[in-house]
Amino acid sequence: MLDFLTGSNFFYIPYEKPDRIFSEMSLIGETKLNILRELKNGPAHGYAIAEEIGASSGGIYTHLNELEEEGMIAVTEERESGRQQKYYELTENGELLLEALGED
Repeated sequence: MLDFLTGSNFFYIPYEKPDRIFSEMSLIGETKLNILRELKNGPAHGYAIAEEIGASSGGIYTHLNELEEEGMIAVTEERESGRQQKYYELTENGELLLEALGED
């Protein structure tokens, strides 16, 4: 194995299996990817997304906020049954990311 020392970070690259390197790399976390996949079906609110992808309804909002800040999703608010509901939907950037990741 090749070892590299950079600053205070020590890491290694297993050069004998380069395909393993790429299979372990990720541009986006699995939960965020699942959210984007779910939003391909159309706008949804956070609780419905969490239920569909099997994530906690509390933790999903951290991911949703980050995806919004990254420009991958947009949020709209609508009044339903006297309550404000947030709906999340893919942006063009989110669609392009899914396409780039082979998630057509």
